[in-house]
Amino acid sequence: MDRELLISILKIAASYKTDINAFINNLDENNVGTGKIEVPDKLLYSLLEAIIREKSNGSIYDLQVAFDDGYIFIAFKVKKFMTISVSAVIEIIDFKFNSAEHTAFFSYHLLGQSFKNMAIHDFIKSFSRNSDLLKKGIVIGNNSISVSFDKLIGEDRIPDWLTLKYEKCDGGKLVFKYEI
Repeated sequence: MDRELLISILKIAASYKTDINAFINNLDENNVGTGKIEVPDKLLYSLLEAIIREKSNGSIYDLQVAFDDGYIFIAFKVKKFMTISVSAVIEIIDFKFNSAEHTAFFSYHLLGQSFKNMAIHDFIKSFSRNSDLLKKGIVIGNNSISVSFDKLIGEDRIPDWLTLKYEKCDGGKLVFKYEI
């Protein structure tokens, strides 16, 4: 194993040791033989909360995340000139994770009918333009999010022998099948 890769893995493990422990504790031994990985919504919550805390300067808070009925539900509050509550539903439209491609495409819709929705769309676009998300392979458009895991993780760090297939999003878990 490359020394730099090992150092990177150890840094990530140290930074996210609570999340990694939560992820490992949520792996079900009954799934080991089935090739199933279940990612709990608590893990996404922890990762998003850390990113938001670092990047939003306190303007985004009170985050909630839930996986259910095929959707990822996210709610949070934004404080700019006034406090706005935001609720959105995210659906996985396309997920490709194989030797040729490592991408995901999501659609999102803000819940509720309000003049605030336009302000939130503008805030999301501004946040994505003013952050380093583009360099990391995350593009936020009108009601869409695309992710390049090669850019996000690093092209040479994703093993080409690993294939993940999105199965479902339900009961607080995002479920993938893996093939090695």
